[in-house]
Amino acid sequence: MILDKSLLKLSNPLRGLKRNGSVLINSNSPLDLNNRSYYVDATKIAINLKLVKSGWPLVNIVMLGALARVIGVISIKSLSRAVREEFDDKIAEQNVKAIELAYNSVKEVSRVIA
Repeated sequence: MILDKSLLKLSNPLRGLKRNGSVLINSNSPLDLNNRSYYVDATKIAINLKLVKSGWPLVNIVMLGALARVIGVISIKSLSRAVREEFDDKIAEQNVKAIELAYNSVKEVSRVIA
């Protein structure tokens, strides 16, 4: 999972990823990373829901929603329940909405094989 696509310019966050591994990236457009790749605009979701602290969009919970969809191991219901147990009402509901939006917005990058 790559929370900020600018990391791709600074280092190789894919180092150590297995050949058949999957990548989930916070991006507003598809990126072909030579692996099974998924993307979601977590920054936009966080900003739209006012999940911002000191000017920085809080994308971590958004990306968890997308990750739940990609790996299919944890249900959105379980993730939402955990958030509601951890946070107070308003903050919990903002985060649950972020999870749901990311879960429903994540897209797989289509690869064209020539």
